[in-house]
Formats: sequence, structure tokens, C-alpha cells
Amino acid sequence: MVVVACGDYVTEEALAGVKLFKERFPKIRLRFINILKLDILSEANAKISNKKIIEKYLTKDKGIVFNFHGYPATIKKLLFDYNLSERIIINGYEENGSTTSPFDMKARNGLSRFHLVKDLVELGTRQKIFSKKQQDKIFSEMDNFLHWEKSYIKKYKVDPESIKN
Repeated sequence: MVVVACGDYVTEEALAGVKLFKERFPKIRLRFINILKLDILSEANAKISNKKIIEKYLTKDKGIVFNFHGYPATIKKLLFDYNLSERIIINGYEENGSTTSPFDMKARNGLSRFHLVKDLVELGTRQKIFSKKQQDKIFSEMDNFLHWEKSYIKKYKVDPESIKN
């Protein structure tokens, strides 16, 4: 599967999510892509076509989680012509909630490490890598983490050390 991150804090959180996923599923191969220049998805390239760039990096058939520091519609527009909708989950700013803590804002917008693990397992279940039972177990575990984090932030008004560090 492929994890794509675009944006500084989104990339940091995605890397934490990849680590969490690999702790649970060390044999599952992941490709991590950090996009620094978003317009690479829309610019013409003299040596290689956009479709070939997309296929080279995002693959022809693997599940993709794309975490973006911005509106998901921006990425959807850039990738519209590449027929990825069946195998991609795009997360980004959804205007959910008010500003609380850095982690809480990521969690409210589906950009947390725990959401990334859930997204990867969901895609893996679609691709028959995981069973529904495995998916349910991981979803429950990640939801428990999210609930604990939310309770902690509500009580102490800051992110827990386990998230900050």
C-alpha cells in the first residue's frame, strides 16, 4: 500500500502512523511518499507523462492513503483523471471543531496516526490482505487510543507526552 503526505505536521503524523502500523504488521510492505511540491501532480513533464508519474509512485493497483494539509477536494481535482477513486482515501482539512490542541485538530480531521492505521487496514481489507475480524480488532484498538487522547486533551488542555514526543 502507499501512504502519501503533503504538509509538514501532516507528514510528521503520517510517519508516526506508519510506525504504528509496522509495529502491528511488520511484513506488510508500505511505500511512503512525501510531496513537497504539490503541483508535480498537475505539471506536464517533458520526459515522463503525468500518468506514468502517478503509476510509478502511486502504483497501478495498490491502496493509497493521502493525508493533505488542506482541503481534500484539492487533491481530488488533481487526481480526478487517474481513476483512483476505488483505491484511495484522501484526508484533509474538513473544518471540524474549533482549535484545541495540535493533535486534536489532526484527529478531528482524520489525519491522526490512529486514523492512518485504520485507513490502511480498511484498504488492506478491500484488497483481501486483512480479514474483517482483523479489521474490527484494529479499529477497536485505534478507537480506544483516540478516545483516550480526546479525554486527556479535554481534561488537561494539551496533547499527551506520548503524542508530543
